[in-house]
Amino acid sequence: MDDTAASHEGPSVTAPAVWPAPRAVEIPRDADELTMLEAYLDHYRETFDLKCAGIAPARMSERSSPPSTMSLHGLA
Repeated sequence: MDDTAASHEGPSVTAPAVWPAPRAVEIPRDADELTMLEAYLDHYRETFDLKCAGIAPARMSERSSPPSTMSLHGLA
């Protein structure tokens, strides 16, 4: 079998190298379980805050899709 036939060619997926806002939380690469858990939770809280930044309060109160009662205010 030819190596070129086995390669997967197609559109490549690219991600931005840097989040558009500076991140305050750094996840340690080597730490005890509690420290890692706290760091990951802080990281996800910060991510949620960054994603919601700039959204008007009225938009955050809107339901995601009927009949769901979930809104971003409910998650925050």
